[in-house]
Amino acid sequence: MVTSHESELTKLLIPKDTAKTFQQHLAKTQVSDAVLKVLETAPDTKPFIMLNLVRFRPHRDPTLYMRYGVVAGRGVDVQGSYTPYFASAIHDLDPSFGFDNSWDEITVPVYSRLASYGLVQSNTDYQAALPDRVAGTFQRHLYALRDGEPIFSPTLSIQKLHDDQKGIPHEKSDVLIGEFLRFKKSNGRETFVQFAKAVAPLIEKAGGEVLLSVEADIPVVSEELWDHFTLTRYSSMDAFETMFRSDDYIEAGRLRRAALEATIAVPTSQAVEHEAQPKQVPQGVSVDHIHLVSHDAKATAAWYQDKLGGKIIQSDEVDGAPQINVAFEGVNVTVRGKRKGENPVAKPGFQWGIDHFGLRIPKDYDAFCDHLKVQGVKFTMDPRDFGDQGKVAYIEAPDGVRVELVYYET
Repeated sequence: MVTSHESELTKLLIPKDTAKTFQQHLAKTQVSDAVLKVLETAPDTKPFIMLNLVRFRPHRDPTLYMRYGVVAGRGVDVQGSYTPYFASAIHDLDPSFGFDNSWDEITVPVYSRLASYGLVQSNTDYQAALPDRVAGTFQRHLYALRDGEPIFSPTLSIQKLHDDQKGIPHEKSDVLIGEFLRFKKSNGRETFVQFAKAVAPLIEKAGGEVLLSVEADIPVVSEELWDHFTLTRYSSMDAFETMFRSDDYIEAGRLRRAALEATIAVPTSQAVEHEAQPKQVPQGVSVDHIHLVSHDAKATAAWYQDKLGGKIIQSDEVDGAPQINVAFEGVNVTVRGKRKGENPVAKPGFQWGIDHFGLRIPKDYDAFCDHLKVQGVKFTMDPRDFGDQGKVAYIEAPDGVRVELVYYET
């Protein structure tokens, strides 16, 4: 049976379907007004964790997101809050472990109050860094966690982390597994308590410890509701695997399966190096072509070849008009005729002569386009597939100049 509280929280969930437009992508990664209102009106007397799971765009490449992360981290510190743990996810493990391979990083910031989180969001430097977060984020899972009734006997609590202002104790080589739990409605939590009692000595025998066992309170950016969150430390993946494959753990797993409706389990370690380092965006942009609209495309292309030494390398018909590519050293000139429905005129407006110039984006095409959109750049044609292995979009530059953004797989 769904409680009224669960019903209200369900209204805060983001849609599960894949984002197909830029606005849908924003809705799946940004904190909504409805959530902000809940955060503003919720009881605000104790510290909390705003746990953040992120999948970078591109997957496993933090280049863009790290630019935002540096600014966000400073904003958290300024408010007297802090981040006792963040680390990269460990990928490509044995599927039988049941880990979620889609996430790239976990961040565990502790805020003194909900109001502190709101102040970070409104900080001008933080706001200025949002384009990098949007461009660098494919998926985000943000959940407010509170101390409550622990299921395990953890060594830490959110209150203790807040009071001590120290990092979560671990060695760099340790593996910390963060796990969201959703219990079955019928005796799910009670059954999981039995599992916790059975597995606690096995974790200890493996040299591990449960660091946190806290309540999942508010879905800030989440597709689903969750009940509980645990953070467990192991000295290595080998230590976890030995425990996981033991007869005692396999037997206890029967209780776990009976108790849980769903989980998100992410193994992390600060020993995992990011696959890319921060760099300016974009890198290696070059001029791809100059595109001309001509009264007589064939004659104009011949002039560029005969008079200026270009070489006609391709001649096609596109949308009912000739289109000819003339190659020069380092750049192509594309000459095409008037297409159906067009009526080129002298300046101002659509005109004979130069129509636009094209920039070739070497990688991270979608992220680059989203970055421009957040900055307010007008797209006269949104990104779309171009042939079998390319993408194309048009933006409006100052003075009405059209710029084409192109990308080729090869």
